[in-house]
Amino acid sequence: MFIPDPKVFQKQNPKSAFFGEGYANAIDGNYGAVKDGDSLIRRTIESTMKLIVKSGNILTPAELLYNNKIHERSYYPQIGSLFNWLFTEYGVDKINEMYTLC
Repeated sequence: MFIPDPKVFQKQNPKSAFFGEGYANAIDGNYGAVKDGDSLIRRTIESTMKLIVKSGNILTPAELLYNNKIHERSYYPQIGSLFNWLFTEYGVDKINEMYTLC
C-alpha cells in the first residue's frame, strides 16, 4: 500500500487533514457521544463506524486523502479507523517513520 510522505503531501494539499487527524483520532479512539440522562457518554470509533457502515456512507482511502469537504462527523471516525488499521497492519514504528522531524 502506498502512503505519501506527510511533509510533501501537506505542502501540495495544505487543507487535507489526513495525516494529522488520522493519527489523532486513532490514538484518541473515540468520536461522538450519546446522551444518557444528564451525562454524555463518548462513543468509540468502532461503535461510530458501525453506524456509518449501516448508513452506507463509507469513504474510500482516496476520498479521505484528497477530499477536504467531507463533514467531520463522517471524516474523523473513518480516518481514525483507517489509521488504526495502518497501525495494526504496519506497526506504530513504521507509521511513525512518516512523521520524522527535520
